[in-house]
Amino acid sequence: MLPKFAAISNPVDLTGSVTDDMFEVAADLMFQDEEVHGIILLGLHHLPALREKYIDSVAQVSSKYSKPIVMCDIGETEMALYTRFRFDKLGIPSYPSPEDAARAMNALARYGGYLKNSNCAEEYISAFLKKRRQA
Repeated sequence: MLPKFAAISNPVDLTGSVTDDMFEVAADLMFQDEEVHGIILLGLHHLPALREKYIDSVAQVSSKYSKPIVMCDIGETEMALYTRFRFDKLGIPSYPSPEDAARAMNALARYGGYLKNSNCAEEYISAFLKKRRQA
């Protein structure tokens, strides 16, 4: 369940009281929304109720969808580096700044447009998802 005071429009803000479960629910809801074409996730590893579980939960939710997701955990602290490493290992590209994450999402959108114009987007996405599920 999300807090009643969370901002649920773009950008979604789960507030400083976010928990692992809230990240999972919010990610699933965003992936289901037909108006959402991709997600830039800003992880805040220093929040008290947010533990490492959200990394696995978000990766598991994202594996059910073909929409792109990238994540950002700001900084070069040991925990920020570890969080990004874990997301990368689970197939979600991660970046040290929101700007880098936005550039990555832009590149994904442009490449997706190229694949659609080349009439090979569905085949490419199917192959990508199959490979991702086998990993």
